[in-house]
Amino acid sequence: MSAHRITRGFAWNHLYKMIEFGGVSLYAILVARKFGPELNGSYAVFLSICGTLAIVGAFAVDGVLLRYLPRILRGELSFGEVKVQGIRHFLIELFAFRLFVTLVLISLVIIVLAIFPSYFPSLSSTLGNIPHLWPYFVVYLLGQACVAFSTYTLIGILQVKWVFYASLFSRGALLGAGLLWIYWGNFSLEGAISLFSFSAVLNGAILLYWVNRHVERESSRGLKKEFDHFRKRIAGYASSPNRIRLFILLPFMLYGLTTWGNDILSTVLGRQPDILMMRALLGENARDIGLYDAAARLAQMSEYVLLFGLGGALVSVFSELAHDDEQHAPLQKPKKGFRLHYPRLMNARLEIAGYQTVSTTPLFAFMMVFSPLVVEVLYGHKFAGANQLLLASLILQMITVVVFGGGMHVTTLVAIGKERVVFLNRLSWGLLNLIVNYFLIQSYGGLGAMIGTQCANAGACATESYFTTRWIGPSLQPMRSIIIVAIVGVSVLTTYYATEFLPTNITPLFKLLCAGIIMMVLTIGGYTVFRVPEAQKALAKISSLFP
Repeated sequence: MSAHRITRGFAWNHLYKMIEFGGVSLYAILVARKFGPELNGSYAVFLSICGTLAIVGAFAVDGVLLRYLPRILRGELSFGEVKVQGIRHFLIELFAFRLFVTLVLISLVIIVLAIFPSYFPSLSSTLGNIPHLWPYFVVYLLGQACVAFSTYTLIGILQVKWVFYASLFSRGALLGAGLLWIYWGNFSLEGAISLFSFSAVLNGAILLYWVNRHVERESSRGLKKEFDHFRKRIAGYASSPNRIRLFILLPFMLYGLTTWGNDILSTVLGRQPDILMMRALLGENARDIGLYDAAARLAQMSEYVLLFGLGGALVSVFSELAHDDEQHAPLQKPKKGFRLHYPRLMNARLEIAGYQTVSTTPLFAFMMVFSPLVVEVLYGHKFAGANQLLLASLILQMITVVVFGGGMHVTTLVAIGKERVVFLNRLSWGLLNLIVNYFLIQSYGGLGAMIGTQCANAGACATESYFTTRWIGPSLQPMRSIIIVAIVGVSVLTTYYATEFLPTNITPLFKLLCAGIIMMVLTIGGYTVFRVPEAQKALAKISSLFP
């Protein structure tokens, strides 16, 4: 895989994630501004349940697609005693299993939300308005199963531009429909949820079309035969549980189970469990849930807005680099002090860590200083209480990314076959997080949840950083990080005092835009004057996309 193709894959992946996350976030902000913190909490609870169920429904398949599709493309068709009969056959098998798991999950949702409340009034009282939303859970899970499978398939073969096009259309339609509905009036919380759910179906249908069209179409036996095979596989899983057991025991599925477990445990260190726990402890329409969701969304944007391109695609690239290093391992010895020898992977980690530091530090610093202004512009005065939560999250996230390297180490450990280490590490920190947050939420509400989860995430990343450094080598360069932080610190302080000279009667949006432009100019100027290597490499990569 050429460096140019990898860079283009990252670029398309970044554009896709920007559209996907940006579209969903803008729609969430639209809903929040319409209903305020209290009702926005109910919408956040729906999204949290959907997100959790979607991860459970993935059941090993997503990780398999990212790791093994690049290897099949290179002609590697044997995994243990299992021989793959080409990409399309491989995908049909995986998609049949993915959809079967989703159908089982949907059946459980219907039983718990649509049937049980009719016989157990106490359960209905506890769940509140959630049971009335069960049709939307069903619609979303079906759509998201298609979205996730198709997305990871196209990312695995670095055909991410088609994912970008599908997301651009579906998220644009979601935003447009939401704005029109608000303009016409009668926009309810259930209406907001229904639009979000059906947009997943639209996105999934478009992506499945692209998968069929661009994945090894010349080997297709025809859609009718492939669909018959797909249907028979699902029916086989339903009629014979032993087939499920045999499929799960395949070598690539055992790998996928471990990465799936890691994804679930990473979710425990995210905002979904916090929102659900706050809903249980503080009540259905607790103000803290809406404020927490707003702060967490802005904090996530600050960390990932320039790192979206690494998600998913980095797993494929790191896996391929690790595989290449393993092929040359018998000819080389590990460097002194390190257990394993992965020179290509180590160099890639150095580049990724440098890019993370040089790109995220300015955003973290800017958001810390201007967080009240950002919250006011995006969410309005009703969400002023989110400022404290946002600041706490940004400080801890900056430590996690700049000092410990963030989630890059998870990808590294998975790429070299150490996914069980990640699983045990995330399990330990996840359990600790749930226990501590129970008490923090009762004492401090949303702020306690934010601090507890971000501290646990920082601890998990620090532990993973220790293992990757011990086995492969360091990826962080402290002196360069200090120089970058110093440049950014001077830039953000200068920006803050410069905005104080702006007229007091200008709109908050104009003030925020001016601050952003000043910050960007000062930061890039500082990187240029001091010739920061990480910044120069990032600019060179971007320039290579425009021959």
